[in-house]
Amino acid sequence: MDDPMKQLMLANQYEILSRLDPKNDEWPKALDRVIRGFPLAGITNFDWIAEAVADPFEPNEIDLVHDILDLYALLQSALQGTPDENNSIFEGFDGNNETSAMAYFRILRNEGKWMHVKIHGTNINSHCQTYPRYSNMIADWKALGSPVPLTVQQAKDILKIV
Repeated sequence: MDDPMKQLMLANQYEILSRLDPKNDEWPKALDRVIRGFPLAGITNFDWIAEAVADPFEPNEIDLVHDILDLYALLQSALQGTPDENNSIFEGFDGNNETSAMAYFRILRNEGKWMHVKIHGTNINSHCQTYPRYSNMIADWKALGSPVPLTVQQAKDILKIV
C-alpha cells in the first residue's frame, strides 16, 4: 500500500469489523494483509477492494511466488516415495533479500493455501537467496513444455539431481 494513512484507515476498519463480526474469519485475514502491506486479492469477497488499493508487492512477484509453489507441489508429487523425495522439500525464501516473498508465503499458509507443499519444519527462511535458483527451475520446467504431472525423471532434471 503506497499511502500509510490509507493503510492505517483500512487496518482500523478491519479491526472494527473483526470485533463486530467475530464469526467471519475473513476480517482478521484482511487486517493481517493490510498491516503487512500485501494484496487483498484471494480473500473471499475482497477482490473489489484489491482493485481499489495500490499494491506494493509487484504483481509479477506474486505470480512468481505462486509459480514457485505450484512447481514445488508438482516436484513433490513426482518424487513422493522415491529416494530423492527429500530433494523436493521447499526451502522457503531468504529473510534478508526476499522478505516480501517470505512474508507473503507465510500469509498464504496462514490462510490454508499451499499447505500440501512440504517445507523444512516450520522455518520458511532459506537464509540464502533463492529467486535465481527458483527462476531457473521454472525456466527448465517451461522448457520441458510445462508438463502436469511431472515424471520422476523430469522432476530430477528440474532439481538437477544426478
